[in-house]
Amino acid sequence: MRREYLDHIYPQGPVRYLDEIGLLSPRLSVAHAIWVRPDEIELLAERGVTVAINACSNLSLRSGVAPVAEMHSRGVALAMGLDGFSFDDDDAFRELRLNYLLHQGVGLKDGIPISDLLHMCCYGGRHCVTGIGAGEGIAAGSPADLMVLDYAAISADVVVDLDEAHLLARRATSRALKHLIVAGREIARDGRLTSIDLVDIQSELNRQSRHGAAEFKAWTEVSTRLRGRLQRFYAAGLHYCS
Repeated sequence: MRREYLDHIYPQGPVRYLDEIGLLSPRLSVAHAIWVRPDEIELLAERGVTVAINACSNLSLRSGVAPVAEMHSRGVALAMGLDGFSFDDDDAFRELRLNYLLHQGVGLKDGIPISDLLHMCCYGGRHCVTGIGAGEGIAAGSPADLMVLDYAAISADVVVDLDEAHLLARRATSRALKHLIVAGREIARDGRLTSIDLVDIQSELNRQSRHGAAEFKAWTEVSTRLRGRLQRFYAAGLHYCS
């Protein structure tokens, strides 16, 4: 419905409109891109735009599944995001697993290769935020961004040779994280943050959430009443009226 509305407002399509006003460039990242069309995917790739995929959020909001494999095959730069409706807001590994299962392909047709999926998850987000590309991996002069995982905890029951990357994508959670170093600074050790008191922050967030609980309940009641009207509004095509 939202795509139909945008096409009504922008007959050339929202992506081409953004291109016309000069927004499409390697400096731009766009989120979701669930309903992009093949010609729009080509344009995003041509302009060097990064698409941030928020798979769990899209499923939670019933928005659909982004055509990640097609975007990848057409050369679109991809990143993995969590948004506000992920399985676990602090566990990107679970989001990795979801993307792995959603976009590995259907039947005998392969989807996005595991190496490119891991690139999307590890390098894509950094590029979106900092503009820094993949670089040369672990090398002198490269950004000191390193993650150490407890692989034994992931593979304890494995008795045959399995590809480590696939096993990581299928099984890893934040519990396997031993060390995280960003720009040469240790951020986490043995699964605990080293620079902030997470317990205090969670307590403060819980306090703020309880403070706004009444307002949230009121909004939920209003949105529930409006849902049926919105369905009838779009079903009748009233969103096409100018």
